[in-house]
Amino acid sequence: MGSPTVVIIGKAGNKFILGAEDDVFAAKQPVTAEAILGKESILGLTGFRYRMVKGAMMSFLKPESLQNYLKEMDELVKRLLLIKTKETDTIKAVTFMKKLTFTIAFNILFGIKDECTRDALFEDFNLVFKAIWSLPVNFPGTVYWRGLKARSRIVDRILPILRKKNEELSSGILSPTSDVISSMLALRDQNQQPIGHHAIIDNCITLMIASHETSTILISLMIWKLARDPEIYKKVLEGGISWLHINAIVIQAAY
Repeated sequence: MGSPTVVIIGKAGNKFILGAEDDVFAAKQPVTAEAILGKESILGLTGFRYRMVKGAMMSFLKPESLQNYLKEMDELVKRLLLIKTKETDTIKAVTFMKKLTFTIAFNILFGIKDECTRDALFEDFNLVFKAIWSLPVNFPGTVYWRGLKARSRIVDRILPILRKKNEELSSGILSPTSDVISSMLALRDQNQQPIGHHAIIDNCITLMIASHETSTILISLMIWKLARDPEIYKKVLEGGISWLHINAIVIQAAY
């Protein structure tokens, strides 16, 4: 936004963009994204450091790793639905999905279980989401200014968590596969040095924004489609009932 821009089209342009080496063509984030996500976000990394951080993230995010957390995800969804519908039969889908995906991400990806910390971070991340696509005007009261303040509070809240997890890794309480934070804390660069807490925070913020927003939009659109198309709703309902029936038979057979 506000920077000189070149538009490249066609097969040759796509090949150049997608196939160029890091020393020829490297991604550059907008000013607002770089300030909010951090200078050591994976979106701005290249070469060895990029591959190292990506490998740590993907080792935890691959399907065979995430399937170990399906039961915990299911319990979280049920608990949040029960809490939300305790005093009302109607909930705002998009608002609820934002809270739901945020809670799951923090519990599963980052291993942060404390509700007070999570609720405070939820409010700050909402400000951060908006600031990324705002005009880079750092003046009190602007969306960008509020986003920068929110990022500072996020860093202040996550730093003690990183230090505690680092101690638990050293003592063997946690393993590098416990969550994304533990995985990145165990990383070592080419000189066998840890990548640093601020680099981990930058990539936690990046991963949170990337996973939270896309998941919220997708689930909200799915609910919108089910609400507007009775035929699809009926098929999904029948499929769910059929799955429950088959699952009940399997459990009985096991006993």
